Parts: sequence; structure tokens; C-alpha cells
Amino acid sequence: MVTDWVEHEFQAVDLGNKRLSYRLKLCVSQAARMGESTPDRARSKADLKATYRLVDNPKVSMDEILSQHNQSTFVQKARC
Repeated sequence: MVTDWVEHEFQAVDLGNKRLSYRLKLCVSQAARMGESTPDRARSKADLKATYRLVDNPKVSMDEILSQHNQSTFVQKARC
């Protein structure tokens, strides 16, 4: 399940594929559970495999992900 704050934070992320964008949001939601390793956060072996495939996907750029995160943070600070 994608949490509301993740959906808002990454609403404009465009990885060129809706499934990749959704997978990113799902992985970030799972990563928000502090104190758990990546395998422990995954709900199933399929989720874990999908997480690793997302990270290894050449279409997924850490710069794109961080750019969206930074933009969301900047907009939220400007509203304060």
C-alpha cells in the first residue's frame, strides 16, 4: 500500500512507465518502516524481487527520484 505522504511527495515523478512510478512509490512506502532490512520490509518474495528490479532498472534514475523529492520539499517549505 502506498502511503498518502509518498503519493503526494512523488506525484509528479515520471519514470516513463506507470508501473515503474507505482513501484517506486510502493518501495518508498515500504522503506519508511524504520528498523527493517529490505527483505524484511517486502511483503512477499515477489515484492522483494520487484524492489531489486526497480533499483537495477536503467530507466530509473536516482537523480530523477531525488529531484522530485527536493522539489516537493521546496514547495512544502515555501508554503510555511
